[in-house]
Amino acid sequence: MNRLRRWYNSPFGAVARLLVGVGVLGFVFSTLDWQILRALLERVTLTQLAAVILTAVLGHGLGALRFKLLCDPVVKLPYLLHLRQYFIGAATSLFLPSGGGEGVRALLLKGSSAAGAESVSLVLLERIIGATSLACVAAAAAPFAALPSELRLALGVLASGSVGALWGLFAIASRVAGEQGFVRRMAKAVATAFSRGRLLLVLCLSIAYQVAAVLVTEVVNHTCGLGIPPPLVFALTPLVWFATMLPISVGALGVREAAFVIVFAWGSVDRERALVLSLGTYAGLLATGLVGVLWFGVDRVRSMTQRQPR
Repeated sequence: MNRLRRWYNSPFGAVARLLVGVGVLGFVFSTLDWQILRALLERVTLTQLAAVILTAVLGHGLGALRFKLLCDPVVKLPYLLHLRQYFIGAATSLFLPSGGGEGVRALLLKGSSAAGAESVSLVLLERIIGATSLACVAAAAAPFAALPSELRLALGVLASGSVGALWGLFAIASRVAGEQGFVRRMAKAVATAFSRGRLLLVLCLSIAYQVAAVLVTEVVNHTCGLGIPPPLVFALTPLVWFATMLPISVGALGVREAAFVIVFAWGSVDRERALVLSLGTYAGLLATGLVGVLWFGVDRVRSMTQRQPR
């Protein structure tokens, strides 16, 4: 296992992930009708693209608020600092496997008064809550979407099971929390984050954030005139994001596009429209990543200017 981890983190592993992403992306494009795809893309205007970007940026604001609410009982940091790290994390996620943004937020907490155990537990907890709320969004939209009854049932079971597991995690953490040991400190951080009835509040805010994330894809659907029913977008897009959590490519390259095509085929959406959904959603991700790069660059310039002797 250690040998596999070292290879994965080596330059060879990075090249292998890039090749996997490019290979999958090439295969997806090879199955498309280019005339249909070109006709769909020619409809896109700068105004529509701006709407997608604005939705993605506002969604990140909700994500930063969720993480602040989660962290406040353990370590209080300004909202603007959380927002900065969210955008910088979006930039790193474009070039790293799944979890690049989480790594940036873990470094933020570790650089504050939070210890290593607390940093790790809060970031992992955010990922778990995010996955749970994604399942809730999909399950809530599924009854209104034209999907097989088996898939609707599966989404409902997934959402209810995820919420139950989250409550179980809180109950276990409350029992084993203590002062000694890395695991016990992690458990204490989880229990503290959910103290005073905060679990439901954090989960509701997380669902709102995931709705905003899926709304980016729905804005692409609406503005580009793809004609996909909105309930179908809200039911299936979360499944795409679950697929992109697989750390098998760089920035989910190829995996995201293939997931959109495969998952939306369950709703009888043709490949070309599904790929336009993917490309439009990726435009929103690129925009938030660009905001992170610019923010980081401005901070670096400001820091260098302050260090120069007067």
